Amino acid sequence: MMPKPWLHGFLDLCLLAMLRERADYGYGLAQRLAAAGVADVPGGTLYPALLRLEEQGFAVPRWAPSESGPRRKYYEITPAGADVLATQTRQWTRFRDGVDILLGAPLPAPPTVAGPAPDPLPAPVTVVAPAPDSLPASVAVVGPAPDSLPASVAVVGPAPDSLPASPEGAR
Repeated sequence: MMPKPWLHGFLDLCLLAMLRERADYGYGLAQRLAAAGVADVPGGTLYPALLRLEEQGFAVPRWAPSESGPRRKYYEITPAGADVLATQTRQWTRFRDGVDILLGAPLPAPPTVAGPAPDPLPAPVTVVAPAPDSLPASVAVVGPAPDSLPASVAVVGPAPDSLPASPEGAR
């Protein structure tokens, strides 16, 4: 379980991530946090965080009947909440990677995207054109890269003319 002082810094991120998956009510969110091994979050911490997300426009509540008692207040993520979740997820990834470096843990391999790059790019990411079979698996071949790529993108290129035209050859 996450130490309580740490939880306060990451609770909003965790709540938004869970709401991205599905709408839920406070007690259900607390159960999901505990089941994930994050924390046993008391109501005095959870409900102010949900109210804060609501006031910031990142989550909207709706009341729904319950099969086992009084109606429940379900929260749903808003488009603004999804945007802030995407931003905070990128920030969390960079933070986690930095802590892993300091602790001596190896960094995870960046995800590989074959074909057109998503917009916005996740960080870190390797954008790969189809690689010929003669290249080792550790080499990522990327065509001419736009200047707007973030520093966390691995770029090896320009891609040779002998690349196959379809992503089936990508590694």
